[in-house]
Amino acid sequence: MQKQNLEEQNNNSMNKKIILSISAIAAVAAIAISGTVAYFSDTETSTGNTFTAGTLDLKIDGGDWTGAAVINVGPIKPGDTGTATGTIKNSGTINASSLTFTVTNQTSHENGCNEAEKADESSCESDNLGELCSALNVVINYDGAEKYSGPLSDAINLSLGALNAGVEKNYSVSYTLPSSTNNRVQSDDCVFTMTATLNQ
Repeated sequence: MQKQNLEEQNNNSMNKKIILSISAIAAVAAIAISGTVAYFSDTETSTGNTFTAGTLDLKIDGGDWTGAAVINVGPIKPGDTGTATGTIKNSGTINASSLTFTVTNQTSHENGCNEAEKADESSCESDNLGELCSALNVVINYDGAEKYSGPLSDAINLSLGALNAGVEKNYSVSYTLPSSTNNRVQSDDCVFTMTATLNQ
């Protein structure tokens, strides 16, 4: 009986060893297989990628307005007229959704009063307010179309549309001092500010 128990114990021990050995072999085999499995692959690499900001660069008659006056006409008299022509270009690298042009800060000064002016304007010496801005008529054309016609004294605020990169368009500005203008504008000046703006 004891001999039989010993044999059973030996068999059980042997079975455990066999099972452990098989498990170890299976584990090693699994590791070996997983370490040797290969898949197709394809790698693409791109270096030196860059973002660069574009520019809006408005050029009028081939240059920039630097803040100094670009119009200096005179002395003028009733019946005088004149026209200036030029170009407006977006020299930048991005399209502009709109171009605007304004005339602001119109101011006219008397600059003295002679007898003829006093006769037509009794307040000439007391107010120092000239009349030349309101007497002058201007016509502004852009890209072949009239955009404004009226007194220089009016609030002039023009939306001229888009201007794509590299595109150049023509403009003209004409002035007239009507022949019916009387002595009240003698020696007057008309000072104003012009602003052109490109908008993204």
